[in-house]
Amino acid sequence: MKKLLHWGRRWAALALALALMTSLCAVAETDADLDLKINEDLGDEWWNILLLGSDSRDFNSYYGLSDTMVILSVNMKDGRAKMTSIMRDTWVDIDGVGHQKINAANAKGGPELAMRTVNEYFGMNIQHYVLVGIEALADIIDEVGGVEIEISSQEMKKINEQLTYDADEFHMNHKEPLSHAGKVTLNGNQAVAYARIRKLDSDYVRTQRQRNVLLAIASKLQGESLATLVTAATKLMSYTRTNLTMNDITTLMGVGVSMDLSQVQQLRLPADGTFNSVTENEIWSIRADFPANQEILRQFIYEDNTDYIEQ
Repeated sequence: MKKLLHWGRRWAALALALALMTSLCAVAETDADLDLKINEDLGDEWWNILLLGSDSRDFNSYYGLSDTMVILSVNMKDGRAKMTSIMRDTWVDIDGVGHQKINAANAKGGPELAMRTVNEYFGMNIQHYVLVGIEALADIIDEVGGVEIEISSQEMKKINEQLTYDADEFHMNHKEPLSHAGKVTLNGNQAVAYARIRKLDSDYVRTQRQRNVLLAIASKLQGESLATLVTAATKLMSYTRTNLTMNDITTLMGVGVSMDLSQVQQLRLPADGTFNSVTENEIWSIRADFPANQEILRQFIYEDNTDYIEQ
Protein backbone atom coordinates (compact mmCIF):
# COMPACT_ATOMS: atom_id res chain seq x y z
CA MET A 1 0.00 0.00 0.00
CA LYS A 2 2.58 2.54 -1.13
CA LYS A 3 -0.07 5.23 -1.44
CA LEU A 4 -1.77 4.57 1.90
CA LEU A 5 -1.37 8.19 2.92
CA HIS A 6 -1.69 11.28 0.79
CA TRP A 7 0.77 14.05 1.59
CA GLY A 8 -0.03 17.50 0.29
CA ARG A 9 2.81 18.88 -1.77
CA ARG A 10 2.23 22.26 -0.21
CA TRP A 11 3.28 20.85 3.16
CA ALA A 12 6.71 22.07 2.11
CA ALA A 13 5.42 25.63 1.95
CA LEU A 14 3.94 25.29 5.43
CA ALA A 15 7.16 23.84 6.79
CA LEU A 16 9.20 26.67 5.36
CA ALA A 17 6.63 29.23 6.54
CA LEU A 18 6.72 27.79 10.06
CA ALA A 19 10.50 27.89 10.01
CA LEU A 20 10.33 31.53 8.92
CA MET A 21 7.82 32.47 11.57
CA THR A 22 9.90 30.94 14.35
CA SER A 23 12.31 33.83 13.85
CA LEU A 24 9.93 35.82 16.04
CA CYS A 25 9.46 33.00 18.50
CA ALA A 26 11.48 31.30 21.20
CA VAL A 27 14.86 30.14 19.94
CA ALA A 28 16.36 27.31 21.95
CA GLU A 29 19.93 26.10 22.12
CA THR A 30 20.58 22.43 21.45
CA ASP A 31 22.18 20.55 24.34
CA ALA A 32 25.83 20.45 23.28
CA ASP A 33 26.50 17.46 25.55
CA LEU A 34 23.89 15.23 23.93
CA ASP A 35 25.15 12.82 21.29
CA LEU A 36 22.69 13.22 18.42
CA LYS A 37 23.93 10.00 16.75
CA ILE A 38 24.61 11.85 13.51
CA ASN A 39 25.32 9.74 10.45
CA GLU A 40 28.54 11.29 9.18
CA ASP A 41 28.45 9.30 5.93
CA LEU A 42 25.65 11.36 4.40
CA GLY A 43 26.43 14.17 1.98
CA ASP A 44 25.96 17.84 2.79
CA GLU A 45 23.92 18.82 -0.26
CA TRP A 46 20.67 18.05 1.60
CA TRP A 47 19.73 19.88 4.79
CA ASN A 48 17.53 17.64 6.97
CA ILE A 49 15.33 19.35 9.57
CA LEU A 50 12.99 17.59 12.00
CA LEU A 51 9.49 19.08 12.22
CA LEU A 52 7.55 18.10 15.33
CA GLY A 53 3.86 18.66 16.01
CA SER A 54 3.22 18.34 19.75
CA ASP A 55 0.08 17.87 21.84
CA SER A 56 1.53 20.18 24.51
CA ARG A 57 -0.09 23.48 25.42
CA ASP A 58 2.85 24.67 27.54
CA PHE A 59 6.41 23.86 26.45
CA ASN A 60 7.77 25.35 29.68
CA SER A 61 6.37 22.43 31.65
CA TYR A 62 5.95 19.65 29.07
CA TYR A 63 7.25 19.18 25.52
CA GLY A 64 4.47 16.74 24.71
CA LEU A 65 4.10 13.69 22.52
CA SER A 66 5.10 14.45 18.95
CA ASP A 67 2.14 12.96 17.10
CA THR A 68 3.48 14.54 13.91
CA MET A 69 7.10 13.82 12.97
CA VAL A 70 8.35 14.95 9.57
CA ILE A 71 11.82 15.19 8.10
CA LEU A 72 12.04 18.20 5.81
CA SER A 73 14.94 17.74 3.39
CA VAL A 74 16.02 20.82 1.45
CA ASN A 75 18.61 20.70 -1.33
CA MET A 76 20.67 23.83 -0.92
CA LYS A 77 22.07 23.66 -4.46
CA ASP A 78 18.97 23.31 -6.60
CA GLY A 79 16.15 24.33 -4.23
CA ARG A 80 14.28 21.02 -4.20
CA ALA A 81 12.50 19.74 -1.09
CA LYS A 82 11.38 16.32 0.10
CA MET A 83 9.14 15.35 3.01
CA THR A 84 9.36 12.12 5.02
CA SER A 85 6.80 11.30 7.71
CA ILE A 86 7.54 8.90 10.55
CA MET A 87 4.64 6.98 12.02
CA ARG A 88 4.21 7.96 15.67
CA ASP A 89 3.58 4.35 16.78
CA THR A 90 6.96 3.09 15.61
CA TRP A 91 8.46 1.05 18.46
CA VAL A 92 12.02 2.01 19.49
CA ASP A 93 14.41 1.82 22.43
CA ILE A 94 14.74 5.48 23.45
CA ASP A 95 18.08 6.31 25.05
CA GLY A 96 17.73 6.60 28.81
CA VAL A 97 14.01 5.85 28.64
CA GLY A 98 13.51 2.33 27.33
CA HIS A 99 11.17 0.76 24.81
CA GLN A 100 8.36 3.10 23.82
CA LYS A 101 6.70 4.56 20.74
CA ILE A 102 8.92 7.03 18.93
CA ASN A 103 6.60 9.97 19.66
CA ALA A 104 7.50 9.64 23.36
CA ALA A 105 11.09 10.76 22.72
CA ASN A 106 10.01 14.40 22.54
CA ALA A 107 7.92 14.09 25.71
CA LYS A 108 10.74 12.41 27.66
CA GLY A 109 13.70 14.45 26.48
CA GLY A 110 12.52 17.25 24.24
CA PRO A 111 13.42 17.87 20.59
CA GLU A 112 17.06 16.90 21.18
CA LEU A 113 16.11 13.37 22.20
CA ALA A 114 13.63 13.22 19.33
CA MET A 115 16.42 14.14 16.87
CA ARG A 116 18.78 11.59 18.40
CA THR A 117 16.16 8.85 18.17
CA VAL A 118 15.31 9.60 14.54
CA ASN A 119 18.99 9.73 13.62
CA GLU A 120 19.73 6.50 15.44
CA TYR A 121 16.91 4.44 13.95
CA PHE A 122 16.64 5.98 10.48
CA GLY A 123 20.31 6.72 9.81
CA MET A 124 19.96 10.49 9.55
CA ASN A 125 22.17 13.52 10.26
CA ILE A 126 19.52 15.84 11.74
CA GLN A 127 20.79 18.68 13.92
CA HIS A 128 17.93 21.21 13.62
CA TYR A 129 14.28 21.10 14.58
CA VAL A 130 11.06 23.10 14.63
CA LEU A 131 8.57 22.17 17.38
CA VAL A 132 5.01 23.48 17.11
CA GLY A 133 2.27 23.09 19.72
CA ILE A 134 -1.29 22.14 18.92
CA GLU A 135 -2.73 25.55 19.80
CA ALA A 136 -0.39 27.24 17.33
CA LEU A 137 -2.08 25.49 14.43
CA ALA A 138 -5.50 26.72 15.55
CA ASP A 139 -4.19 30.28 15.82
CA ILE A 140 -2.58 30.14 12.37
CA ILE A 141 -5.79 28.84 10.82
CA ASP A 142 -7.88 31.57 12.44
CA GLU A 143 -5.39 34.20 11.35
CA VAL A 144 -5.77 33.21 7.67
CA GLY A 145 -9.56 33.00 7.85
CA GLY A 146 -10.03 29.25 8.18
CA VAL A 147 -9.30 26.34 5.85
CA GLU A 148 -11.53 24.55 3.36
CA ILE A 149 -11.66 20.77 3.76
CA GLU A 150 -13.98 18.02 2.53
CA ILE A 151 -15.44 16.12 5.49
CA SER A 152 -17.80 13.17 5.77
CA SER A 153 -20.89 13.04 7.98
CA GLN A 154 -19.04 10.65 10.32
CA GLU A 155 -16.12 13.04 10.55
CA MET A 156 -18.50 15.92 11.26
CA LYS A 157 -19.93 13.95 14.20
CA LYS A 158 -16.46 13.24 15.58
CA ILE A 159 -15.42 16.88 15.15
CA ASN A 160 -18.41 18.04 17.18
CA GLU A 161 -17.68 15.46 19.86
CA GLN A 162 -14.06 16.64 20.06
CA LEU A 163 -15.16 20.29 20.24
CA THR A 164 -17.46 19.48 23.16
CA TYR A 165 -14.66 17.66 24.94
CA ASP A 166 -12.19 20.51 24.35
CA ALA A 167 -14.73 23.09 25.52
CA ASP A 168 -15.18 21.24 28.80
CA GLU A 169 -11.56 20.21 29.29
CA PHE A 170 -9.92 23.51 28.39
CA HIS A 171 -12.74 25.88 29.39
CA MET A 172 -13.33 27.18 25.87
CA ASN A 173 -16.14 29.69 25.53
CA HIS A 174 -17.57 28.30 22.30
CA LYS A 175 -18.09 24.74 21.14
CA GLU A 176 -18.64 25.95 17.54
CA PRO A 177 -20.29 22.75 16.23
CA LEU A 178 -20.54 22.02 12.51
CA SER A 179 -23.99 21.82 10.98
CA HIS A 180 -23.27 19.98 7.72
CA ALA A 181 -20.75 17.75 5.97
CA GLY A 182 -19.15 18.19 2.53
CA LYS A 183 -16.68 20.92 1.62
CA VAL A 184 -16.68 23.28 4.59
CA THR A 185 -14.53 26.10 5.92
CA LEU A 186 -13.16 25.07 9.32
CA ASN A 187 -11.95 27.56 11.90
CA GLY A 188 -8.89 26.81 14.02
CA ASN A 189 -10.59 24.78 16.73
CA GLN A 190 -12.64 22.81 14.21
CA ALA A 191 -9.63 22.02 12.03
CA VAL A 192 -7.59 20.84 15.02
CA ALA A 193 -10.54 18.69 16.14
CA TYR A 194 -10.67 17.19 12.63
CA ALA A 195 -6.95 16.40 12.72
CA ARG A 196 -7.31 14.73 16.12
CA ILE A 197 -10.18 12.39 15.25
CA ARG A 198 -9.61 8.97 16.80
CA LYS A 199 -11.40 5.63 16.68
CA LEU A 200 -13.31 6.39 13.48
CA ASP A 201 -11.16 4.34 11.13
CA SER A 202 -7.41 3.90 11.70
CA ASP A 203 -4.33 5.78 12.81
CA TYR A 204 -3.14 5.76 9.20
CA VAL A 205 -6.23 7.68 8.13
CA ARG A 206 -5.89 9.96 11.16
CA THR A 207 -2.41 10.82 9.93
CA GLN A 208 -3.86 11.58 6.52
CA ARG A 209 -6.33 14.00 8.10
CA GLN A 210 -3.44 15.79 9.77
CA ARG A 211 -1.79 16.19 6.39
CA ASN A 212 -5.04 17.45 4.86
CA VAL A 213 -5.08 20.25 7.45
CA LEU A 214 -1.44 21.10 6.82
CA LEU A 215 -2.02 21.18 3.07
CA ALA A 216 -4.92 23.57 3.54
CA ILE A 217 -2.91 25.84 5.85
CA ALA A 218 0.01 25.93 3.45
CA SER A 219 -2.30 26.82 0.59
CA LYS A 220 -3.66 29.75 2.58
CA LEU A 221 -0.22 30.89 3.75
CA GLN A 222 1.05 31.07 0.20
CA GLY A 223 -1.44 33.79 -0.58
CA GLU A 224 -1.06 35.82 2.61
CA SER A 225 0.75 39.11 3.01
CA LEU A 226 3.89 39.54 5.08
CA ALA A 227 1.85 41.51 7.62
CA THR A 228 -0.48 38.54 8.13
CA LEU A 229 2.46 36.17 8.51
CA VAL A 230 4.04 38.44 11.09
CA THR A 231 0.77 38.64 13.04
CA ALA A 232 0.51 34.86 12.98
CA ALA A 233 4.12 34.62 14.13
CA THR A 234 3.45 36.70 17.23
CA LYS A 235 0.69 34.27 18.19
CA LEU A 236 3.15 31.40 17.82
CA MET A 237 5.54 32.69 20.45
CA SER A 238 4.23 30.53 23.30
CA TYR A 239 3.78 27.42 21.18
CA THR A 240 6.96 27.14 19.11
CA ARG A 241 10.57 26.16 19.76
CA THR A 242 13.45 25.89 17.30
CA ASN A 243 17.23 25.89 17.25
CA LEU A 244 17.35 27.42 13.78
CA THR A 245 19.22 30.71 13.75
CA MET A 246 18.09 33.85 11.96
CA ASN A 247 20.61 33.07 9.21
CA ASP A 248 19.17 29.56 8.88
CA ILE A 249 15.65 30.92 8.60
CA THR A 250 16.65 33.54 6.05
CA THR A 251 18.31 30.82 3.97
CA LEU A 252 15.18 28.64 4.12
CA MET A 253 13.04 31.61 3.15
CA GLY A 254 15.20 32.26 0.09
CA VAL A 255 14.92 28.65 -1.02
CA GLY A 256 11.18 28.52 -0.37
CA VAL A 257 10.41 31.55 -2.51
CA SER A 258 11.64 29.83 -5.69
CA MET A 259 10.59 26.28 -4.80
CA ASP A 260 8.42 24.36 -7.27
CA LEU A 261 5.86 22.85 -4.89
CA SER A 262 4.47 20.57 -7.57
CA GLN A 263 7.77 18.68 -7.53
CA VAL A 264 8.00 18.06 -3.78
CA GLN A 265 8.19 14.31 -3.18
CA GLN A 266 6.69 12.57 -0.15
CA LEU A 267 7.60 9.40 1.74
CA ARG A 268 6.13 7.63 4.76
CA LEU A 269 8.19 5.42 7.07
CA PRO A 270 8.24 2.64 8.01
CA ALA A 271 7.63 1.76 4.36
CA ASP A 272 5.09 -0.87 3.38
CA GLY A 273 6.50 -4.37 3.54
CA THR A 274 9.11 -3.38 6.16
CA PHE A 275 7.11 -3.60 9.38
CA ASN A 276 4.66 -5.63 11.39
CA SER A 277 1.86 -4.42 13.66
CA VAL A 278 2.11 -5.93 17.14
CA THR A 279 -0.07 -5.78 20.24
CA GLU A 280 1.86 -6.56 23.39
CA ASN A 281 0.80 -5.85 26.96
CA GLU A 282 -2.29 -4.16 25.47
CA ILE A 283 -0.11 -1.69 23.55
CA TRP A 284 -0.37 -1.57 19.75
CA SER A 285 2.80 -0.59 17.96
CA ILE A 286 4.68 -0.78 14.66
CA ARG A 287 7.77 -3.02 14.69
CA ALA A 288 10.01 -1.95 11.83
CA ASP A 289 12.96 -3.40 9.95
CA PHE A 290 15.18 -0.39 10.58
CA PRO A 291 18.13 -1.29 8.33
CA ALA A 292 15.69 -1.63 5.42
CA ASN A 293 14.05 1.71 6.23
CA GLN A 294 17.40 3.44 6.61
CA GLU A 295 18.35 2.35 3.11
CA ILE A 296 14.96 3.37 1.68
CA LEU A 297 15.27 6.82 3.26
CA ARG A 298 18.88 7.28 2.11
CA GLN A 299 18.01 6.34 -1.45
CA PHE A 300 14.89 8.53 -1.41
CA ILE A 301 16.76 11.65 -0.31
CA TYR A 302 20.23 11.20 -1.77
CA GLU A 303 19.68 9.01 -4.84
CA ASP A 304 16.19 10.15 -5.95
CA ASN A 305 14.76 6.65 -5.65
CA THR A 306 11.00 6.97 -6.20
CA ASP A 307 9.95 3.36 -5.48
CA TYR A 308 8.19 4.25 -2.23
CA ILE A 309 7.05 7.82 -2.76
CA GLU A 310 3.42 8.81 -2.22
CA GLN A 311 1.66 10.60 -5.01
